[in-house]
Amino acid sequence: MSIYTAGKIMKQSAPLLLMGVVGGIAGGQVLNSNQSVLIAFPVFLVMFPVVNALCGNIGSILGARLSSGLHMGTISAKSFDREFQKNISSALLLGIISYTVLTIFVLLISPVIGIEIESDILFKAGYVMLATGLILTVIVIAVAVFVARFSFIKGLDPDNTVTPIVTTLCDVLGIIILITMIGAVGI
Repeated sequence: MSIYTAGKIMKQSAPLLLMGVVGGIAGGQVLNSNQSVLIAFPVFLVMFPVVNALCGNIGSILGARLSSGLHMGTISAKSFDREFQKNISSALLLGIISYTVLTIFVLLISPVIGIEIESDILFKAGYVMLATGLILTVIVIAVAVFVARFSFIKGLDPDNTVTPIVTTLCDVLGIIILITMIGAVGI
């Protein structure tokens, strides 16, 4: 008997996908209510999709690795064993490296695509993107670990739960944290 049936997958995934739709709408409303910042500093328009996508990718990769490890028994759902720690460390390192490279890339490519960045804003914009990415990485790692473990212990398939939750969280928190960081640095 297969543990993967269409009905079981739909039953576990449908509420989370609905949550994703609601989260996407909420994130869009936050973005819509902060149009003045985006119009004044278009470099942040380039940053939003990059920050959200990378965050979702890191969380989804970690979730898939944890899910596979839990299913195969190489990772314990009850403790933070060595394999769990290696996956978490790898995701954190991946986030640090990726957001550093992407911050540099976005700041270098923006003038090429016609987005001029004033020199006093350049470093602040870089700091905003890097700080947002690192904060999101830590949050996403914590959520992915919690959801994978909780799902597995409750008899749900983490493959059906982690990715929708993590990507929705990134869509909403990515926008909120980026806008908060823009305000925090005084842009």
